[in-house]
Amino acid sequence: MWTVWGQEIQRIYKNKLFLFLVLAWPLLYVLLTGGILWEKVVRDIPIEVVDLDQSSLSRTLTRFFESSRSFKVAGASDNPTEANNLLLADKRGLVLIIPRDFSRDIKKGKPADIRIFTNAGNIIVGGLTSAEARRIIATFAAGIQMTTLKKGGIPGRRALEMVQAVRVDITNLFNPGMNYLNYLIPGVWAALAQQMVILLGALCFVPFTERKEVQIEIQKAGGAGALFWGRWTFYCFLGLLGMEILIRGLFPIFGVPLQAPPWQLLILVAIFSAASLSLGFLVSFLSKDLLFAIKVVLLITSPAFLISG
Repeated sequence: MWTVWGQEIQRIYKNKLFLFLVLAWPLLYVLLTGGILWEKVVRDIPIEVVDLDQSSLSRTLTRFFESSRSFKVAGASDNPTEANNLLLADKRGLVLIIPRDFSRDIKKGKPADIRIFTNAGNIIVGGLTSAEARRIIATFAAGIQMTTLKKGGIPGRRALEMVQAVRVDITNLFNPGMNYLNYLIPGVWAALAQQMVILLGALCFVPFTERKEVQIEIQKAGGAGALFWGRWTFYCFLGLLGMEILIRGLFPIFGVPLQAPPWQLLILVAIFSAASLSLGFLVSFLSKDLLFAIKVVLLITSPAFLISG
């Protein structure tokens, strides 16, 4: 077994493709995908405010948006067309249009229409923008309703109960910030690890089958069993080592919380690596050339990326 381990280390060192797959590619991919969502929570989406009313109520609504963690008032305009052009140019994530007579309609008890345009080109940002805008406007509307009730002689506590006829208390567990880094990126990393281990397993035997050197490799290893189990344990160890670095090193760097002790996760990872590698070995045994093996691996592992999110 140790002889086979030594042979595999030399083979990886001499083969640039293997060296890239084992060392460079996983690290680069993890840093790239993790870096995209490094901030975890979307903040300071630039918005353009078109305040056609210029009243104290319209300015209050603008301050509501400004005080939100998600938004940042990047500019003010008096022309809706120009504001929408900024949105189309991807310079704004939201355009808030407050119509004329906004304050007057509210004071007369008439419904006031607010127009909001969002940039939904980015699904994550677009969904957050719409939800946060609705929440801000609902809070603003509730405040106006309370003020109206108080002016009508209803005490403050009673007015609050009338406005909040149905109260919802939502507690987000495990991912309170609702950030994509915590729940999306670990799934992508796991899918990458699976693809890498299966691909390494698929490349273990097919190059020698293609060159008709299987018997030579068996003689070098001292037997078919030694060759098989030597390579199987070696690549299982590599998969476990990669996940060890991921769990103990990169998870803390990116601030992704673990929901179980690392040793428990590594037990599952060991089983995960063994199963993935065995599937890769099967592909390697059934393939007659390297290109066919790679195609089969890509076909098998593609659904993993879809399921992971």
